Amino acid sequence: MPSAYAEGRDLHTLTARNLTSCEDVSKDERKLAKAVNFGLLYGMGAQGLRSYVLRNYGIKMSLGEAALYRRRFFQTYPGLKEWHDNQRRVWHRGETETRTLTGRRRMGVERLTDRLNAPVQGTAADGLKLALALLWERSD
Repeated sequence: MPSAYAEGRDLHTLTARNLTSCEDVSKDERKLAKAVNFGLLYGMGAQGLRSYVLRNYGIKMSLGEAALYRRRFFQTYPGLKEWHDNQRRVWHRGETETRTLTGRRRMGVERLTDRLNAPVQGTAADGLKLALALLWERSD
């Protein structure tokens, strides 16, 4: 994922190609990939993904399709799979602290999905705050 962003590639189109094995991605296939990207990034299983894409994107899929998309997603992004597995091991040991990339801590994290979400969302918030601070400093 980071290399796709660094290269200016459309992550949802890239994911769609890997989910569907088609080079030419339709609007609906990209929409599916967007739902899968946002759903699986934070640790959903197949059943959670199935419910999430229906509720948030109006996309119907079977449990088998959700499991297939989940498997293909993590084959496409093995580094993310490795990070999820590592966070799962830490979570099972009972660690309830997590950090953003800038080092800000979040204590008392008890759910795995929160453990996966907090560093991603928190780092985004840290970046926004840093950008606002720079904007303030340079606005004179």
